[in-house]
Order: sequence, then C-alpha cells, then structure tokens
Amino acid sequence: KHLHLKYCSIAVLFLLFCANTAFTQELGYKQGYTLVFQDEFNQQDYTRSFWDNAPPFGRYVKGLHFVTDDENFSFSDTTLNIVTRKEKYEGTYIIDYTDTGEAIYKTDTFDYTTGMLYTDNRLLYGLYEIRFKAPKGKGNNAAFWMYGPDNNEIDFFEIVGSDTKKASFNLHWKGDDPLTGTSQRPETYTLPVGDFSENFHTIACVWDTNSLQWWVNNVKINHSFFNTFIWNRHIPNIPLNLIITNEVGTLDGAPDETSIFPNKFEIDYVRVYQKKDSLAPIIISQEPQYTAKNYFVLTMDMLNVEDIYHTYPFGFKIIKELGEGYSVINDTIFIETPTKKKQLTIPLVVNDGRTNSNVFDFTISLDPILKVEDYKTAIDFIRKKNNLYINTKSPLVTLLHYNTLGQKIQIKEDINNQQITLKKPGNYRGIIITYIQTTTGTKSIKW
Repeated sequence: KHLHLKYCSIAVLFLLFCANTAFTQELGYKQGYTLVFQDEFNQQDYTRSFWDNAPPFGRYVKGLHFVTDDENFSFSDTTLNIVTRKEKYEGTYIIDYTDTGEAIYKTDTFDYTTGMLYTDNRLLYGLYEIRFKAPKGKGNNAAFWMYGPDNNEIDFFEIVGSDTKKASFNLHWKGDDPLTGTSQRPETYTLPVGDFSENFHTIACVWDTNSLQWWVNNVKINHSFFNTFIWNRHIPNIPLNLIITNEVGTLDGAPDETSIFPNKFEIDYVRVYQKKDSLAPIIISQEPQYTAKNYFVLTMDMLNVEDIYHTYPFGFKIIKELGEGYSVINDTIFIETPTKKKQLTIPLVVNDGRTNSNVFDFTISLDPILKVEDYKTAIDFIRKKNNLYINTKSPLVTLLHYNTLGQKIQIKEDINNQQITLKKPGNYRGIIITYIQTTTGTKSIKW
C-alpha cells in the first residue's frame, strides 16, 4: 500500500513537472517578443485592415478549386471556418500580363470552391502562431504559410486530409541547393497522441535572421541536424505575405469516394509577435509629385511606411495639419516649392494596431522649380530622376522629343490640361531634348 502511494506521488510530481515544463517552454519561446497583431475571429468577421480574401495575382493558382470572395467563410462564436464545397462554379482569373502590365483573364468551370486569407502587407521575421482544427478527407490540404518574391516560401504547416495525424513543415527557395539538388526541404511531424482534425491544436514558428524553429502544442520540435543545416542556408531575408488556405487537389491529390464535402478548416486565432527592437526605425520612401505652380503634393496612399522588419498593417496619419513649408488638406500634404534645394521634415503618427502609437519624422528632399521665360511663353519645370514635370502658362500645342543625334524618340506623356509629366524610357541612357510648343511660343529643355 505504501509502495503504491509512493509511485502515485512520483507520477503526480512527474505530471506537474511536465505541465510546468510546457508552460515554461511557452514563456520561453515568446520571451522578448511583443504581440503586434491578433485575430480572434470573435466578431463574425476577419480583420479586414490586415487580411484580404485573395492574393493580388488572382483567385486560381493550382489545384481543383476556385477561391471565392467571402462565400466560403463561416463563423461560430469564436472561430473562422474556411469551407470547401463540391459545386460547379464559373470563375474568372488572371493567367498572364501584357507588356504594358494589363491583366489577361480566363474563365473556367471549377468543381470545388474554397476561401483564402492573404495579408495586404508583407511581414519580415517574427513568431507566427495559429490555433486550429484541420479538415479530414482525401484531397484536402490545410495550410498556414508565407510567400513572397523569388519563390521564397515558409510552410508553417501543411496537413493533408488523408493523414491528419501528420503535419509537414517546409522551406522553399529559388534555385537548387547543391547538397540536395532541390529547392525545398520538408520535414514531417507526427502527433504522439490524437489527430489534427479531432481537436484544436496550436502550431507556432519563429522565423529570425538565421533559423526557423517550430512548436506544436507548446512543445519545441527537434529537427534533424541535416534539415536544420539546409534550412539555415536559405532563410528568407525579405518580407513575405502571410496566408491561410484550405485547398483541394494539390498536395493530397484529387478527392475520392471517401471524401466528405463540405468540410471546414476551423481557425480559433492567429497571432503575430515580433521582437520589441524590430518596431523601429521606420523607412518612408516616396517622391512628392509636382502638380501645380509653387506646390508639390504627397498623398497618404502614396507613402510606403514600414519598419526594418515588417510593414505596419494599420495605417498612419499626419500628426498636425500645419507646419513650416507645408499644409494638409484631407490627408494630402501640399508642399510649397522651395527657391533652393532643401529638406522638409513632417511628423507622422504610425498606429501599430494597439493602444499606443509611435511618432516618426518623415524627411524628404526637395529640388527647386526652375523658371524659364522664352518669348511670351512662361514654363515651370523640374527634372527629377527619370521624370520631367512641366507646367505651362498657355495651352499646349505639340511635344517633340529628340536625342543628341537629332533622332526622334518616344516618351511616355501624361498631360492634364497645362500640367505635363514626361517619363524617360527605362532602358534609355543619355540626354533627351524636349521641344514644348504652346499657343504663345516654343521652348526646348534638356533632361
């Protein structure tokens, strides 16, 4: 009897130790990180300032499904469900682009529909966590992942419906690694107990400058030495979009007679954490546009506001409406044209989506407008990198463009009344001579 009590006591202590260890590990892998975004899906909607419901390149990429607008989302009290249905659906999607950047569309009939969440802005580094229940059934592929330029892709997990005890972690990169001969390196994790489709589970991944590390249900996953070595050779160092999908006919092949539709990928929450020192400084890059005599203009949607690790997803605004050298009307900054080259500093408030905001100084360099009088013609113009901005005092008749050899060349012209923007061809190197003929005279400008 005493021996039995002794072993029971040891067992209880062991369980308490394991619980405490798991809790310590959770605190450990989040230590030093700040919660910068969370979507708990408690409002019968997703956070639309953070997510879009399709990628910018279209609603069909691969597989047997078409990504609808919001038709394949449903909500419980606390979860978002990405629902996959077996149904005929006529969908239009982008297949290519013309040389001028216009989309080329195609319309097909699909046998399945699904939904997708895709962040409007890209994120760089951080801790990404999701609590979910995966769909079961041959042909399904639930995934929480990131994707960006040059085929950079981090699969925080992919779970196929034919084997929901397993999750696949993967990293993709551009070009084959000489050691593996491939451009990806997957690793499979099997739940010791249970099934990803039976209960809710949590998967988190820390992505930093030189490594990837996963946690499943607050337990750190030990990766093989070789996989870690290969992954660390290809860690992305550029911002990527965060994506949630429930695909049909991709990684798990086509559905069969055992598959059940509709099914749902249930998501309890998504949380993004970043290191506290990654929230600043920010980089704001945008050239002001010359729009009228004595003014530049800079609008809020032209500004690219991001810190060194991720793009701020929740917007920003000017901290005050008046300042030396500029004024603000309806979120547009009107900047007075300087008489000589100068720098202008404008304070901005960047809202990080929580209760606190950060104030940053936005500094831009301004070149003066050069004024030229010729005959009775008055023309203001400014040379700015590969652009020439012109404002004429009298109606325009003709624009002609030549190189220094006297050969006529084609220039992209944007004419709005007496305001003209000329853009130098991307592959052109050298001086352009533009002749401006108005109703009162002609002037040539070299740029």
